[in-house]
Amino acid sequence: CKQLFQKLDSFLLFLIEEDWSPSKASGSHHNVIEDMLVFINSIVPTMRDISTELTASVFKSCFIHASRKILTVLASSEVRTINMVGIVNLSRDGRYIESFIEGNIAEIKNIKE
Repeated sequence: CKQLFQKLDSFLLFLIEEDWSPSKASGSHHNVIEDMLVFINSIVPTMRDISTELTASVFKSCFIHASRKILTVLASSEVRTINMVGIVNLSRDGRYIESFIEGNIAEIKNIKE
């Protein structure tokens, strides 16, 4: 899992450099979030011979790790201010991740069925 988490961290590095007080909202989620989800989704085919429970556990671990990383960055000294527009942008990323999870729950359950 350590290498997997390091890979997820590499996707989330953009958070440190993100402008958390932008003057206008982005139109969509960050492309890096989409890239991270494509990576996570690519793990599923490699787990076809593993139990559904283990696959679900790996997915869950990925998202727990990512959420903790996001919170760590937001609470760090690198992020000095966050305005409402920054929160709206983060919310778009969160909704995109949520949609991805909802869309993949059935697939995870059907891996071994």
